[in-house]
Amino acid sequence: DGRVALRHFITVRLRTGGALKGVDGLLADTVPKRTASGNDTGFGAPRRAKRKESIMSGTAAAQRQSATLIRRFIAIATLGFTLIGGIGLAGAPPASAARDAAAVTATTTLNALKGGDTAAYNKGLVTLAGQLAPRANVTPDALVAAWTKAEPRRMIVMLSAVTQLGVRYGYARAVPGKAFDCSGLLSWAWSQVGVSVPRQSRLAIRATTLKATTQVLPGDVMWYPGHVMISLGVGDAMVHAAGRSKGVEVKQVYNAKRRALKVGSPV
Repeated sequence: DGRVALRHFITVRLRTGGALKGVDGLLADTVPKRTASGNDTGFGAPRRAKRKESIMSGTAAAQRQSATLIRRFIAIATLGFTLIGGIGLAGAPPASAARDAAAVTATTTLNALKGGDTAAYNKGLVTLAGQLAPRANVTPDALVAAWTKAEPRRMIVMLSAVTQLGVRYGYARAVPGKAFDCSGLLSWAWSQVGVSVPRQSRLAIRATTLKATTQVLPGDVMWYPGHVMISLGVGDAMVHAAGRSKGVEVKQVYNAKRRALKVGSPV
């Protein structure tokens, strides 16, 4: 093996005090002064020829091995990007590929409400209730019943918030499709019907008319110290910008927070 021979040769040179000059220097050492005829007839010529052949063979083998490793690394890296991100070498996938299905339903339902398409709106409510009920630990029928009784502007507020499911959390942000914090989502959702809600959780609940938690309606402000949410209109079910690890989601109010929970209406 050329690499073994090269390693052995370098080791011998080091042990005997010889200067290590690199491959080019070692090759130069193997070429003696030649005769006028061009023949290497000096002492040790066979040994020099063998040494040169060994070094050349080892260098070529190392180059081939490096090229093979590089090709394998590129192939594995390309496959890895494709599997974990759907990215590959062609660029990032469209943002819609990762959008929450309930957010899509909420968008079409909201458009039907604004467009006056009653049939499409009612159908959308049923579909959306089926998607959100398991997340909030309520029944789809309870959601549909609350939604069909609610006034349109409250449904616009609630549906607008649900269209943002899956959007990441961003402190002091209120950018649809990009990032929200808890008060940012609340304020933005109510702005869709022309109602101004303060951009701070304590101020937001103070700006409402408080009511019993059993009287919640879609769009109501739900608050506990340090956090605000938007009611889905049934019990503790709500949509909120949860935090950095979760973003906008539909959940049930945490048990530990229920004692401090307050509910209010901005209108």
